[in-house]
Amino acid sequence: MKNSFYILLLLLSISCGSKKKLATNSSSASNKNVEEKVLSESKQREFKQYFFEGMQQKSLNNTDEAIELFKKALAINNKSGASLHEISQLYAYDRNYVDALKYAEKAAAVNDENKWYILQLGLMQKRMLQYDNATKSYEKLVLIDPKNIDFLEELMDMYIRTGKSEKAAELIDQVIDVLGPMDELLLQKQSLYIEAGEIDKAIDEAKLMVNKNPDDPRYLSMLAQLYEQNNEKEKALDVYKKVLELNPSDGVASLSIARFYKNKEQNDKVHPYMKTVFKDDKLSPSLKLTILVDYIEESLKDEEIKNHTIELIEIMQATHPKSVQSFVAAGDFYIQHEKLEESRNAYRKAAALDANSYPIWVQLLTIDLDLRNYNYLAIDSKEAMETFPSQPVFYLYNGMANHYLKKYHEAVDVLTMGKDLVIDNKELMLDFHKSLGEAYHELKQYPQADKNFEKALEINPNQPYLLNNYSYYLSLRKAKLARAAEMAKKANELIENETSFEDTYGWVLFQQENYKEAKEWIENALSHGGDQSAVILEHYGDVLFKLGETEKALTYWKKAKQKEGYSDKLDQKIKEGKYVE
Repeated sequence: MKNSFYILLLLLSISCGSKKKLATNSSSASNKNVEEKVLSESKQREFKQYFFEGMQQKSLNNTDEAIELFKKALAINNKSGASLHEISQLYAYDRNYVDALKYAEKAAAVNDENKWYILQLGLMQKRMLQYDNATKSYEKLVLIDPKNIDFLEELMDMYIRTGKSEKAAELIDQVIDVLGPMDELLLQKQSLYIEAGEIDKAIDEAKLMVNKNPDDPRYLSMLAQLYEQNNEKEKALDVYKKVLELNPSDGVASLSIARFYKNKEQNDKVHPYMKTVFKDDKLSPSLKLTILVDYIEESLKDEEIKNHTIELIEIMQATHPKSVQSFVAAGDFYIQHEKLEESRNAYRKAAALDANSYPIWVQLLTIDLDLRNYNYLAIDSKEAMETFPSQPVFYLYNGMANHYLKKYHEAVDVLTMGKDLVIDNKELMLDFHKSLGEAYHELKQYPQADKNFEKALEINPNQPYLLNNYSYYLSLRKAKLARAAEMAKKANELIENETSFEDTYGWVLFQQENYKEAKEWIENALSHGGDQSAVILEHYGDVLFKLGETEKALTYWKKAKQKEGYSDKLDQKIKEGKYVE
């Protein structure tokens, strides 16, 4: 069967020139579409033999041999379009598109009415990204065979690639003539008009779709969106309302109407539509979270918006009970309204839904710390460590929790593990050394404490809180007081009028027996809010006693007794009326 096919193709494609003579004075003599060439009978036989053998080698996938045979045929008849066409296809098969295009151009030049030659030319031009030339080739094909869907689709593709969307849209009418009216074709036509910036024509197409499908809200929605795009807001509103008559739960239409009224500042009409938006489970939680960002901001200034926000969050959680965004939205809302316990509950649920979200865990632990609930912090940071065993920040949080819970050995262990995970993060390394210094201080392992504080200061010698804390710990031990005074003074220079810093410097001076200057600094602390601190009130009493103002000292010790956080020596001081080490 294969041989019969190739013989038939041979007979159709090649010339029988010996029995035909071209009239040298006729119009056909100069017609490049004539593939015939006058050959002797022996040359005809030789030509046919090469061509036939070329077809055989092609059928055996012997590409190189086939190309050579077709070229030998061309050497006999260089106007053989069939040979040129076959060579082009063989080069294309071998992905040699440059030569494939060259022979396709020659074949089409021999006969520019042969649709297969022109098709091969168009394919190669497209392959070589010559879209303008390919467009011309496909335009010829459509003229030759106007009902060929493949040709129409290829030409449409070329129009789109060359930025002629309007021409592509108009071409769809020819496709419709062949296939009949189809919704997807009309939609494509509409999209192409939009791409071409012909919104009015796109609207006309959308109207046709609506008339054809009057009970389908999808087509009404498309028309409404086009009206919006064309800045015809009132028309869009009317169409969106028709959408809701057909589908009252349509969130997209409801959102568009809500935004319309919002822009018109008719806020009393917004919320009912927004509730429909949040009830629509086909709309993504991410979209709703974006909407809530504005609501949360406005809720800080408007009590009614605040209540609306709470209602939308509750609807979102009911509609998307397994969506982490629902609980992140709630958590953010409660943070803004300083309801940290409620925020923590929301973020805890978010972490349960998406345990692998690093930002959620960081936010949760930050809330725990703000709540000063160190049991929460210990539990949550431990789970975060187990989820992210290579993330040092969670070890830091856990170390801090253990420290505040007075589990100092556990704090040292976990902080040491976390510190070893830090890579190229000086600030984080500073926090680890600082926290280790504080834990070792509580364990009275002072060399280790000082070592870590000094390492932290090597990273940043101007960190005011580090300077203050380290100097205070030294003052409590009456150790390295000159160094402590230097650091405390520097901390006060870095941040002025900081109550705790002023008290620290005053207490270091007290330990140096510089009572007069100590009094001045602790008085500064009292004037900046220190009168609410049991520690600072007690320190002031101690300084006064050393300066001989015993009665006044007793007054301040008694004031300290009324606050929380005084030392275990205070009762003895009051009872004996004197300073106790």
